[in-house]
Amino acid sequence: MKFDQRVVDGILKDLENGIPARITCESYGVAYPTFKRWIENGTKDLLEEKNTYYTQFLASLRNVHKKVISRHLKRVVENEKGHKGAEWYLERAFWQYFSSKVAEIDLEDRLNKLENKRMEENEITKESA
Repeated sequence: MKFDQRVVDGILKDLENGIPARITCESYGVAYPTFKRWIENGTKDLLEEKNTYYTQFLASLRNVHKKVISRHLKRVVENEKGHKGAEWYLERAFWQYFSSKVAEIDLEDRLNKLENKRMEENEITKESA
């Protein structure tokens, strides 16, 4: 899918409201691997000090993550009771920073990436045949 700012804005808004990336992307007609590729392109362009749609997207995505994390951390810190939901969300949505099972989740994430890559390569091979 072509990079469309209205679609990107909708995805970012949904992410800020806590909707998982895979679900929100697909609801806008953006394949999840495409979303991940936008992040990769933004990271690459940022390292090369380019100002592109992808770097702007990456900056916006980071701001959304910052807002969501801040909102949930505030609930954990300010509430003596009733903060379990916020802790749960942080442990699952931002597991790299808040989960006690980082190594297990990271391994599973890497395996999923390899499987997705293999599926994409198989689709390309089928289309070429």
